[in-house]
Amino acid sequence: MPPAVLPALTVLFASHNGAQTLPRMLRALERLTPPRRPWRIIAVDNASTDETPKILREAQARLPLTILSCDAPGKAAALRRAVGEVTGDLVILTDDDVEPEPGWLTAYEAAADEHPDFGLFAGPITPAPLGETGPWFDASAAHHPELFAKSDIGEGPLASLGEVFGPNFMLRAQYVDVLASVPENVGPRFDGAWRRRYPMGQDTRVVMAATARGAAAWGVPAARVSHLVRPHQTDLRFMLDRAIRHGRGSAIELVRRDRLAWARRLKLALKAMVGGVAPAAVDETRPDPAVFEALWKAHWSRGCLLGATLGPFSG
Repeated sequence: MPPAVLPALTVLFASHNGAQTLPRMLRALERLTPPRRPWRIIAVDNASTDETPKILREAQARLPLTILSCDAPGKAAALRRAVGEVTGDLVILTDDDVEPEPGWLTAYEAAADEHPDFGLFAGPITPAPLGETGPWFDASAAHHPELFAKSDIGEGPLASLGEVFGPNFMLRAQYVDVLASVPENVGPRFDGAWRRRYPMGQDTRVVMAATARGAAAWGVPAARVSHLVRPHQTDLRFMLDRAIRHGRGSAIELVRRDRLAWARRLKLALKAMVGGVAPAAVDETRPDPAVFEALWKAHWSRGCLLGATLGPFSG
């Protein structure tokens, strides 16, 4: 019989060159209302080359912070490094570019204690630009969930997991090992060409693996975070690159779940070739939601074509 897990709460995140947002995130963590449980933070320095390690070390004097190191490129590898270090019965997953509300921990703790039959909990995410946004930021509003993890999660069971994003969800500890099941070729990477073309979908894999193991999902609207959006992330080129990565990850996930993988790949590739044609003439000085939608569809389809034909499918 496995030993009982003592009540405690762990906040877990990885950071690669997060110096631009990490100080704001750590200051927000200092303002948190402590939960009843003992709590700690695990930060995985993912081969940073900026001031990230120094910022984390200095924060140890103010926060219950454990720092781990992971030289393998990518968020999946970094979180896998931390799985064996997690303690307690609750684990909050987040990123290095958020500012949680002061009641973040206590809202999650209360939800977990009030709903013992649920194993996954998620809170809302509000994009918070750090400076002047690009001219296409407002025109892209329909895709802010894919671009900036925007979500408006309400209270109660989550019928759809489409709004559960990496910057803000919690697992019971019995499901935390699903972090080790996500292949390193899915999700944020920073090595070479993968920086711009990695397939998205790591957080979706984690959430789906947990629910496949029986973790029903509950929405916690009081557990809100702001997602810090850097100015370059609102540039049109950056957003369309993200459309490609999203399309690529979507195709890989569809193929992975289909026993007739080759037939699925062919169907997706043919559909993507039709949809991957951008508007003939776009005036990028005059942002328009309809034009952005056409551009998003074309670039998403190109990513879908990449995913259906080239994968990667290993893992």
